[in-house]
Amino acid sequence: MGDPVIKVTYKQGNRYGQQGAALLTVLVALMLISLMTLELQYTSLVERKLAYNDLNQLQAHYLAKSGVHLGILRLALYGRVTKNATLKKNFSQYVNQIWSLPFPPFPMDTGALGKLSLQEKSAQEALLKQTRISQGTFAYTIASESGKLNLNLLASTNGTVPDFRNRPNQLNEYIGHNLLNKIERLFQESEDPQAEFGNVRAEEIIYNIMDWVTPGDSAFGLEIRMLGTSNKYRPIRPRGVRFSPSMRSSW
Repeated sequence: MGDPVIKVTYKQGNRYGQQGAALLTVLVALMLISLMTLELQYTSLVERKLAYNDLNQLQAHYLAKSGVHLGILRLALYGRVTKNATLKKNFSQYVNQIWSLPFPPFPMDTGALGKLSLQEKSAQEALLKQTRISQGTFAYTIASESGKLNLNLLASTNGTVPDFRNRPNQLNEYIGHNLLNKIERLFQESEDPQAEFGNVRAEEIIYNIMDWVTPGDSAFGLEIRMLGTSNKYRPIRPRGVRFSPSMRSSW
């Protein structure tokens, strides 16, 4: 007898069902990597934008601070000259020129730095490095407060309703009298006051301002008419509100 022969049989699986699985895995991995890359890029752009916003805010702060300091400098010069009789007499023709006196620009042009001395150039470069200002401009306005009316002074001390058309005797009457004249002048200068202001009267405006600035529950009997199409009245309750200096009348 010969050597025994062992016969092994097997059944081959479906190879075609596994084809493309590796490609699909690679595509999913590439998609995830792309999403992560886009997310990182978006985060970098947002952080860069925030950094530029902080830089712009810092530059705007120092530019505004420069304008305030230059305005204070002009006021100090004007006050020093006008309070000193000798300076006022000797430089009377130059007093009003203080308001138009030119100052060196800030930030200084890089080309102008080369014309400065070594000490001044170092100081300017250190200042520009501290403020991080490379470009920008500022403007400031100096306005006198003496020509404004303090609406807080309209507050009534005795609760009576003054007639602002009569000759004023108290401080709130003086403020109301001047404000009344300015409002009526504004009405007269209007080409169509009925369309622009409606039926509102100057006294109504002033009395309602008094309601706002006078503490307590006192009211002065007038209600402001709603401008426009309605003929109804809308009461304004007294609240004792104080007007800030920037909200005062500057007519």
